[in-house]
Amino acid sequence: MVALTIAVRGDATLRQLNRGFLGIDAPTDVLSFALETAGRPEYLGDVVISLARARLQARAGGHPLVDELRLLVIHGVLHLLNHDHATPAQQKRMWAAQAKALRKVRASIEGPAA
Repeated sequence: MVALTIAVRGDATLRQLNRGFLGIDAPTDVLSFALETAGRPEYLGDVVISLARARLQARAGGHPLVDELRLLVIHGVLHLLNHDHATPAQQKRMWAAQAKALRKVRASIEGPAA
């Protein structure tokens, strides 16, 4: 079994984290912080989500906030599992993994017919 922390915060917190860790002075929708696994391989790391960004993206996408939050959690966890989207090939692999995970989550919630 593995564990991780998921924190939902505001844009100000995500902006501060983005600036402090990545040098980008802007808010973002999700950040992931993988931890060194030496000594605690059962703990993946932290996923921090901006609730404000999630709301905006849900509205823009025409879907419920809960669906956007699911997507952001999956996206963040994939980063913890060493997925990336810096190149087109990486993005293709990550988006495929993301879509597969979303289908599994939806099926577990709504049943296989959904």
